[in-house]
Amino acid sequence: MTGSDKFRVFLEQAPDAFFAHDLQGRITDANRNACASLGYTAQELLGMSLLDIEQDYDLASAVRLWAGIELGKTVLITGTHRRRDGTTFPVEIHATGIMQDGQKTIFALVRNVSSRLLVEERLERQSKLYKALSEVNQAIVRMVDEKGLLPLVCRMAVEFGGMKLAWIGQERSAKTISPVASHGAGQETLRNSVISTDGLPFEATHPTVMAWHSQEAAIVNAMNPEAGSWKSMGAFPILRKGKTYAVLTVYHDETGAFDETITRLFNEMARDVSYALDIFDREASRKRASETIKAQNDFLKAILEAEPECVKVVSPAGKLIHMNPAGLAMLEVSSLREAQKSGLEEFIEPKHLGAFREFHRSICAGGSGTMEFSLVGKRGTQRWLETHATPLRNAKGEVTALLGVARDITEKKRTGELIWRQANFDQLTELPNRNMFYDLLNHEIRRAARDGAIVCVLFIDLDHFKEVNDTMGHQAGDLLLMEAASRIVSCVRKSDTVARLGGDEFTVILPQLRGTDHVEKIVQVILDRLADPFMLSEDKGQIYISASIGITMYPMDANDIESLISNADQAMYAAKNGGRNRYSFFTHALQERTQSRLRLLNDLRMALKKDQFVMHFQPVVDLATGRINKAESLIRWKHPERGIVSPTEFIPLAEETGLIVEIGDWAFREASRWASRWANKQPGFKVSVNMSPVQFHDKVSGLGSWLDYMRTLNLSGKNIVIEITEGLLLDANPTVNLQLNDFRDAEIEVAIDDFGTGYSSLSYINRFPIDYLKIDQSFVHDLVSGSQHHALSKAIIVMGHELGLRVIAEGIETAGQRDLLLRAGCDFGQGYLFAHPIPPAAFENRVFG
Repeated sequence: MTGSDKFRVFLEQAPDAFFAHDLQGRITDANRNACASLGYTAQELLGMSLLDIEQDYDLASAVRLWAGIELGKTVLITGTHRRRDGTTFPVEIHATGIMQDGQKTIFALVRNVSSRLLVEERLERQSKLYKALSEVNQAIVRMVDEKGLLPLVCRMAVEFGGMKLAWIGQERSAKTISPVASHGAGQETLRNSVISTDGLPFEATHPTVMAWHSQEAAIVNAMNPEAGSWKSMGAFPILRKGKTYAVLTVYHDETGAFDETITRLFNEMARDVSYALDIFDREASRKRASETIKAQNDFLKAILEAEPECVKVVSPAGKLIHMNPAGLAMLEVSSLREAQKSGLEEFIEPKHLGAFREFHRSICAGGSGTMEFSLVGKRGTQRWLETHATPLRNAKGEVTALLGVARDITEKKRTGELIWRQANFDQLTELPNRNMFYDLLNHEIRRAARDGAIVCVLFIDLDHFKEVNDTMGHQAGDLLLMEAASRIVSCVRKSDTVARLGGDEFTVILPQLRGTDHVEKIVQVILDRLADPFMLSEDKGQIYISASIGITMYPMDANDIESLISNADQAMYAAKNGGRNRYSFFTHALQERTQSRLRLLNDLRMALKKDQFVMHFQPVVDLATGRINKAESLIRWKHPERGIVSPTEFIPLAEETGLIVEIGDWAFREASRWASRWANKQPGFKVSVNMSPVQFHDKVSGLGSWLDYMRTLNLSGKNIVIEITEGLLLDANPTVNLQLNDFRDAEIEVAIDDFGTGYSSLSYINRFPIDYLKIDQSFVHDLVSGSQHHALSKAIIVMGHELGLRVIAEGIETAGQRDLLLRAGCDFGQGYLFAHPIPPAAFENRVFG
């Protein structure tokens, strides 16, 4: 084998392409790799020129270059070759000048450098991206909020990160992402760009949406042709407080631009921005807190110096630390030292001192609140003050002092009390007037309707009063009315109401009666006292009058106020017609009552045996969520002839006769049976059962049998609530307390029904294991913003929550009532707004579907 043959073998086996061409670029030789790299055969290449394979070839320049290559010397040339199919690739050419056959020829070894350039480009891109990451981190240190950070991130991703376009999107409106910052080529196309996050066919697979929902990077290294010049894209979630806050989306014009390193660096950038956002939030919170503290201090200082009302600072021990000039003027002292020497309690009226000390203790314990009390200044001036007090704490959270702001409400008190009394009380006798009487009677009727009690109304008319008034003058008549009012009041209980309707007409409300036997005794005492002589003045001597009294009963005679007043009035005229100085019942009702009661009692004794009782349920609604997770069970008597008999008719009779024990046992078991069924549908669902005081005092009935029955139902005590009345707590004996504790031990909750209408106090409630207060529906019925019932309802809610109790409002009939109670913080509600009491099947269908 000759030397030229060996050289030929070497060229054919060389890993790079080989060309030989003359100084005009005509190819005179090419090896196998040259043919493979360009897609031509050797014969085809030998008939071609470098013009055919070089991209953007400039022959004149190339000829000068080749001519300048010295023989035996090699020159490095870079360029781009074009394949037969039109695709191109970068090359490095090692061109050497030699003499062949007497002519200068260029031998060119050509190497495809695509892979090397790609690696170099990626290394450069990584280096730039590290630079971008560094720039972002430096910016984070300088910045205090995201206002300039997000645009900077986009700019760094393009200028240093090698991306062509970067934008950051946020959820600006419901379920759509739109740009808030952008940088790079084509950013103008983003101005009106909106991407849905609601799972529409296209957007559901959009990398930006995927990153938003998954909180992980979403990469597309080979985009669809529809994407235009963009070949790759990546979306990287930016979090804030653990939730997706924004998405950084970047584009590149090369396929496969997002390798593992690039993806990791962009993830790191997104995490750094997320960390920065959390730092911004913490710093903003700290700054706000610092500014708030400073503002509070400045505000308190300004108040102390310039507030026209009394501002005082008191130690937990009750010593006066500071008081502004307005406060010193109210105490009628000349200096702070003089006020400190006397002490605050020295000025407070004794009747308010106990409440003031309790109020002070509650503020020291960390609470805040308002109190009204009266004080007497150094010169004897009495004032009413309304004080708002709050604790002042040190850095450890310890109460170091109390801040109180008090305003003089003396005139407001006097005016308000005068207006209220004029509107509701008779100016002559100081008894409730017609307006107040109607309100009180309406309240007692509603209360009796729930409790199954009786309300008795007496209508009293003074006999021969007109003659006294006409013969002795109006002044004597007024004195007589005042004395008559005093005598009537002395004949009744403190819980009864005596009112003057006008002229010589008085009324008496005897509420919460369980029978009518003692009514006649009370009426007779009134008649006897009014028949005693009146000594109005020494010169007029003794005056004798008498009275005629009409008597009517709720609910036996009537169910509404107007009918009751009319009945009592008719009965009063019957007494007058009967000779005066006597009383008369509303006759028709009295005759019917005894017979009706006996019939009802006989039927009631058979009702349980004949399975005539049914249970209805009324939903108890969570006012904040609207969910129904409680119900009150309400017994109904399905009488074969009278139809549904109201509990107000038969429960009092059952309590009087002791039948309530058997009926109550049936009611508990029936309610438990349905509670067990509903607890399986909704764990934690509660059913409340009303329990009569008679059941508590009965020695035969007990919780044990109920618990045994609940165990057979696999029913937890957590699913049962027992409702009791305030009166039970007032008269509670050790047996009652023991049973309430047994309920607690069995995890059965206890609710006080009709709260606000009885005699309960905080001490009573605090002594017993109570879980709920149920606001009496009489407060809810007339509930309007700013009304007395509104104030009472809010007070009950606040008191209940302070004692750790949940509050249920009864009798909600309008959305307005519901909204007022919800804003006041009431937890639950029931009433006709949500549903009437309904049979269990209908209740189940309504609540559980």
